[in-house]
Amino acid sequence: MKKLLLSLLASTIYTSTVSAQSCQQPPTCAEMGYTKSESDCTGKTTLKCPFDLSKVSCDEANQSWDMMGDPLTFKVNVTIDEGEYSTFVFSYGGNLIYLDCGNGSTPGTGSSATSDRGCIYRKSGEYIVKLYGAFHTISAPSLSDGTIQLLSFGSVGLKKIYKFCVKGQLPEIPSTVTDMSYAFENCNNLTGSIPELPSTVTNMSYAFHGCNKLTGSIPELPSNVTDISYAFLGCNKLTGSIPQLPSTITDMEDAFYNASKLTGTLQNYSTLPNLKSTSSAFYGTNITQTANPSWPSNSWNYDWSLDR
Repeated sequence: MKKLLLSLLASTIYTSTVSAQSCQQPPTCAEMGYTKSESDCTGKTTLKCPFDLSKVSCDEANQSWDMMGDPLTFKVNVTIDEGEYSTFVFSYGGNLIYLDCGNGSTPGTGSSATSDRGCIYRKSGEYIVKLYGAFHTISAPSLSDGTIQLLSFGSVGLKKIYKFCVKGQLPEIPSTVTDMSYAFENCNNLTGSIPELPSTVTNMSYAFHGCNKLTGSIPELPSNVTDISYAFLGCNKLTGSIPQLPSTITDMEDAFYNASKLTGTLQNYSTLPNLKSTSSAFYGTNITQTANPSWPSNSWNYDWSLDR
């Protein structure tokens, strides 16, 4: 009898232990993705949380892309022979991107810190490419056969433009952009005038370097810019005088080198207390030097701005 009682007791303890180990806290509705209300999902495929029917999830794929703000938009003109294809690719940095190739193809989304996206075209023609989402950098758009025109930078939260060569005139640059270093370097298919430069930009080094088809005058420089070195080098169709140089500038080496149609006189350097370098900044222009540019006390004590 004692053996039987001990056996039953041991069996009960073992069963209780197993039951305790296998008992788990069920996931919450939020952990399973049910984070919306029914009113949030009007017109979309909706699923209800089994633990709380007031919490739902809905198919975001049905959401209109127009609700994501203005897209970054290109016009792509493809020229190919029958049976061949052309590829349009670009790089970006950000958290989310939706791509509409304009030919019925939507290659989907990306979520890495930097990524590449592209479209494939098998017929010649004009296509409107739209980029939706939230990304901070855009660079290097290219098309294997044809030309790319930028219609709009959209409202994607862009902070940096890098080596962004397109055809035609540039649209308005977003006020979110802070870095334009190398933005349009050697983009000799750019025409027309330079758009207004956002006051948020702090770095313009090499921004329009070698853009020898841009015309018109240089717009007002951003009030917080520090580096304009090589920014307009070789822009030999720009005309007029240079705008007022902000007091924040530290480096303007070769800034307007060989922009041969620029005219006017040098600004007094005493208004630029942070300036360190002006080497060859105005060499090859029609800008003339005042009697004494008055270097600020913390800069080099000689002036190579005109190489004279």
